[in-house]
Amino acid sequence: MGPAGFTRSNARERALLCVWVLCAAGLFAERLAVKSYGASDGLPSERVQRIVQDSRGFLWFATADGLSRFDGYEFANFGAAQGLPDVSVSGFLEARDGAYWLATGHGVYRLQLTPTGPIFEVVKAGPMSSPFLPSVLLQDRDGTLWCGVGSHGLFAVRHEAANKWALEPVDLQVPPPFGVITLIEDRRERGVLWIGTNVGLFRRSPNGSVEKRSGIPNYVEALLEDRGGRIWAGTRSGLFSFLAGSGAADSLRRYRESDGLASSDVKALLETADGHIWSGGLIHGITEFTPAADGGYLLRSYGRAQGLSDETIISLAEDRDGNLWAGGESGGAMKIVHRGFTTFTRADGLGADRVGAIFEDRTGDLYVSTGGPGNQLNRWNGRGFESLRFQSGQDTRGEAQAALQDQTGEWWSSRGDKLRRLGERKFERLAAAPPAAQYATAAQAGEAYVFRMFADSRGGIWVSTRCARNRISYWDRSAQELRYFSSASGAPEQLAVSFAEDRAGNIWIGLDEGGVLRYRRGHFTAIGPADGIPAGYVAALYVDHAGRLWIASANGGLGRIDSPEAEQPRVVSYTIAQGLSSNSVFSIAEDRWGRVYAGTRRGVDRLDPESGRVKRFSVADGLPRGSVSVAYQDRRGDLWFGTAQGLARMTPELEAPAPPPPVSISRLQAGNRQRFAAAPERAIELDPNDDFLQVNFSGLTFAAGEQLRYQYRLEGSNGDWSTPSEQRSVVFSSLPAGKYRLLVRAVDGSGQVSAAPAAVAFSVLPRLSERWWFRTFVLLVIAAAAWAAFRYRVAQLLAVERIRTRIATDLHDHVGASLSQIAVLSDVLRRRTSSSAAGHLEPRHFEPLERIASISREMVDSMSDIVWAISPQRDRL
Repeated sequence: MGPAGFTRSNARERALLCVWVLCAAGLFAERLAVKSYGASDGLPSERVQRIVQDSRGFLWFATADGLSRFDGYEFANFGAAQGLPDVSVSGFLEARDGAYWLATGHGVYRLQLTPTGPIFEVVKAGPMSSPFLPSVLLQDRDGTLWCGVGSHGLFAVRHEAANKWALEPVDLQVPPPFGVITLIEDRRERGVLWIGTNVGLFRRSPNGSVEKRSGIPNYVEALLEDRGGRIWAGTRSGLFSFLAGSGAADSLRRYRESDGLASSDVKALLETADGHIWSGGLIHGITEFTPAADGGYLLRSYGRAQGLSDETIISLAEDRDGNLWAGGESGGAMKIVHRGFTTFTRADGLGADRVGAIFEDRTGDLYVSTGGPGNQLNRWNGRGFESLRFQSGQDTRGEAQAALQDQTGEWWSSRGDKLRRLGERKFERLAAAPPAAQYATAAQAGEAYVFRMFADSRGGIWVSTRCARNRISYWDRSAQELRYFSSASGAPEQLAVSFAEDRAGNIWIGLDEGGVLRYRRGHFTAIGPADGIPAGYVAALYVDHAGRLWIASANGGLGRIDSPEAEQPRVVSYTIAQGLSSNSVFSIAEDRWGRVYAGTRRGVDRLDPESGRVKRFSVADGLPRGSVSVAYQDRRGDLWFGTAQGLARMTPELEAPAPPPPVSISRLQAGNRQRFAAAPERAIELDPNDDFLQVNFSGLTFAAGEQLRYQYRLEGSNGDWSTPSEQRSVVFSSLPAGKYRLLVRAVDGSGQVSAAPAAVAFSVLPRLSERWWFRTFVLLVIAAAAWAAFRYRVAQLLAVERIRTRIATDLHDHVGASLSQIAVLSDVLRRRTSSSAAGHLEPRHFEPLERIASISREMVDSMSDIVWAISPQRDRL
C-alpha cells in the first residue's frame, strides 16, 4: 500500500517502515562498541594498511610510518629508529616457522626479534627498471612464500643461504603494465592461487598455467574465499562473488551501493568466525553481510554515526576473541567489540542523553525517562526512540522519574510536586492528556518535585518527594487517595531514592543518607550500616530470581540479603576486595542465568553469585562515559544501562569456556638500558652496576570485560608465586650475582592461569671483585707475594745461619783455641817455675798462674756453651 493508504491509526507502523528503510540504506544512528587507537595512543601512523594477529596473540599493525605490535595495553613500534629502511609497510605475514615478513614501498624484509632489538634482513630483489613496490605477502600450504608487487607482478621468495633470501620472478604470461595487488590461496585446490591485479582477476594452477576470470573488472584490491567456496573480489567498481572453480556467468553476483554496499570502491574483505562477510571501502565505512535463510545476505553498513573514527577502511581482521578490527586511511585502528554494547543518544531519538529511569509497560514496550527542561519519556520502537515531553515545572536534570504505568495499564506522571493520574493508555496521547486526578505530595510546593514512583503488587503507587522536608507517600487504590507517612510510622525525613518489593510483599526503600527501610505490617523498620548495609547513598534495590535483595551503595559497594523476610536480615558485602572495580555502585540488573550486573562509576561489573567471579565492562567495550546510574533487563533478555552520556544495550550470552590467557614478556630495563625480550629462553647478561631490573609483561586477551591479573616467580632466589595483581611489571633491586629465570603467568576472572608461563632467563654478572678470574688473579698475586716473602725470609734465615755458623766457628776455632792455649801455657809455666824454683817460692807465688789457667778453662767451657747456642745445627728440639 502506498503512503496514501496510511491513516492515523497505523502511524506507528508507518514510523517502523521509515526506520526499516533507513536501516536498509545504512543510515541508522545507533552506535557500535568501537574503541579507536591512533597516534595519541602510541600507533605510529593513523593510516593502518594491514592488521594481523600472530600465533602468540600479539596484534601487528602495518602502517604508513612503521610496524607496530599491540599487546592490548601498549604499542611497541618498529620504524627508522629501530633499523627499518623503509617505514611504509603495506604487507605483513607470520610464517609457519615463526619468522615475520614485511613488504614496504621499496623491498621485502625478514624481521628477527632479539634481546638487543629488532634485526631487519633484506630480501634481494634483483635489478629493476622501475620502482619496486611490494604490496602483499602470502605463504601457501606447501610453505612457499609469495610476494605480490604492484609494479612488476608475482615473485616467489627463495632461500639462498643462511640469512639470505631472494625474490624469484614468476611468469604469469600477462603483458605489462601488470601489477599484483592482492593474493589468496584456494582452500579446496592445493597450490591454486587467486591473483588480484590492476588488469583483472587471475587463477594460477600448480603447473603454472594462468587463466583470467571473466566478468571481473580491473583493479582487484581485495580477495576472500568464504567457507562455502565462494570467491569474493573487491574492486573499484563494486564487490563480486562467484563459486570457485565455476566459470558459469550466472554464478557471478555483483554488489553496489544501490544494493546497500557502503562503498563500491572495496579495499578490504573479511569473513568472521560467525560466517558474516565484512567489506571495507572508500569514504562510506564498512558493510556487514549477514547470511539469510534464503541463501542470500542482509546488508548493513556502519560509518561515523555508528562510532567509526574513519569511513575509509583499507584493512580488516578478526582477533581470537571475536572482535572485529578495522584499519582506517586516516583514522587509526578501530576495535569493534564482539558482543559489546550498542549505544543510543539524541541522534537515535532520545529526548536527552541523561537517563533517569528504564522500564517496560504491560505489552513489553521499553520506555526510557530522560532529563532536561521538563522530563521526557522515550519509547523504543526496535530501531530508535520516539520521544515526548512532560512539563514538570523544574529542570530536574534527569534525576526525577518522568512517568510510570501501573498494573492496569494506566499512566502516571509528575509535574512539580503533583502526582498526576492521566487516565490514558496510549503513549502518543500522553503529553497532551489532561490529568484524570492530581495529588499534592508536599506540604508546600516551592522547589518540591516528585523524585521516584513505584508500583507495588497490590496496585498501589509509592511516591518519593524531594522538598524541604522529604516525604514518602502512598496512593491507595482501594481508597483512591494519597496518604503521607509520618515519623510516627517510622518514616524518616530522608529522600527515598530507590524502591523494591520482596516475595513476602514487604516494601524496601533506599535512603539518600544511607541505610534502608523495610515496610511491613504498616510500620517502617530502619536497617543501617550497623546491621551490615553498605554505607552511603542507596542508589538502587533489586530482588533477583532467587528472592535475594541486592543493595547498591554509592560509597560501600554492593550488599546482598539472602532472606529479606527474616527478622534480622544478614547482609553479604561485595567491594573492591571481592573484585568490584569500584565501591560506588548505582544500579543493579540480572540476566537470565542469574548473573548480577552492578553499574558503577567505572562501568559495569558482572558478578556471578555462585562462583564470585567478576567481569568488568567499561567505555572500551562500548559503554557511554559516566557513572552507570540505571540498569534494566527487558522481557527479551537484553540489558539496558543508562548514564549521563546516553543509553547502552547489551545482549548477554553464556560464553564458551575461554582458554587460559596467554602471557608474554615485552621488555626488560636494567638501569638506563632496555632489552627487548623477544627470545625469552635465551639468557640475557646484565651489568652488575645496574641498580635495578624492571620486567614488563602483559596478558594477550582482547575479550570484552576481561581484566587479567598477574603472578611471577623468580627461579634462582627460592621464591614462590606472587599474589595475583593487576601490576604488569616487577622491579628487582640489588640482585646478587647468579643465574635467574623469571616466570610470569596471567590469571583471568575465573581463576584460570596461563597454560605456559612466559619466561625470560637472565644472569647478573658478578662485580669485578666477585669474578672467578679476578679472584684467581688475586689469589695468585697473594700466593706469589707469600712465596716471595717466604723466599726472602728463607734467604734471611740462611744469611743469619751463615753468620751464626761463622761466629760459632770463629769462636770455636780462634777464641776457644786461644783460651785453651792460654790455659795450657799457664799450666806449663806453673810447672816449670815450680820445678826450677823448688824451695824458693811459696805456693802463693803460683796462684796467679793457676788463676789464669782456671779462668781460661772456665772461659773455654763458657765459650763451648756459647758456640753450641749459636750453632744453627742446635735449632731443633
